[in-house]
Amino acid sequence: MWYNGALRGAYNNANGAYTIASDKRLKKDIIGFDYGLSAIQQLFPYKYHYLDNVSNSPLSVGFMAQDVEKIYPEAVHKVLNKEGKEVYTFRLSGIWCFSNQRYTGTATDYRKATETN
Repeated sequence: MWYNGALRGAYNNANGAYTIASDKRLKKDIIGFDYGLSAIQQLFPYKYHYLDNVSNSPLSVGFMAQDVEKIYPEAVHKVLNKEGKEVYTFRLSGIWCFSNQRYTGTATDYRKATETN
């Protein structure tokens, strides 16, 4: 997918996955940040259907952008839907990867550390 003549990502028609162009050579003004596991632990995951899903379709799993915005506002963007109403989108890849880099225990320890009671 291209915008203003620059590669922004790719869409896989087979599985619906969108991947973001993440090559360092495509970026400038790169600044590190210090969000970590504590930020991720403040987010509560949900299971849900989108409004246009039929009731017997599999539930999606994820976060609510309004919740993410409170913790990681840089990840949240507002776009217009087809009715012209503002809706939220977000990207968590950066914060997720950073929190995982900081964690050095086993997978079982990680699951215990990130469980929500």
